[in-house]
Amino acid sequence: MRLFGSTIERDSEQIERIRRRLDEDREKSKRQAYRVTTPHLAVLVSGRDRQRLYPLRDLSVCGLAFYHQENHFETDEPVALTIRRGDTTLVDNIKGTIVRIDETTCGCRFDNPSLDEDCRLSAIVLIEQKKELDARRKQRIMEQAL
Repeated sequence: MRLFGSTIERDSEQIERIRRRLDEDREKSKRQAYRVTTPHLAVLVSGRDRQRLYPLRDLSVCGLAFYHQENHFETDEPVALTIRRGDTTLVDNIKGTIVRIDETTCGCRFDNPSLDEDCRLSAIVLIEQKKELDARRKQRIMEQAL
């Protein structure tokens, strides 16, 4: 019985070391997911008694960045994010946190998106990634034709 208990303790210690190492690697990694540029999408940002639509700069399944002209945000501020294409809502009311602010852009991290939100974000990113690849392919073909 004691042998079994010590094995469990060793296993749990090893699992904890692996978790710490993964967390450290995640901290070191600047990007956690593939980002796509999204000039035709917008994000409705709701927070602290205000709501405003901003043009989206880029999007990933982990977060997004949007353009702003005046800084009304603070780092670590919780916000609700709705991603839109024209009048169509693609993903509604995702909880997020402002993680980066500079002169023209603001970066947000999604906070524990639901499975449905995650699937919708993945689909948007995949569609945009395909569009980017098609555009690059067409550009290469045009350059080779010249």
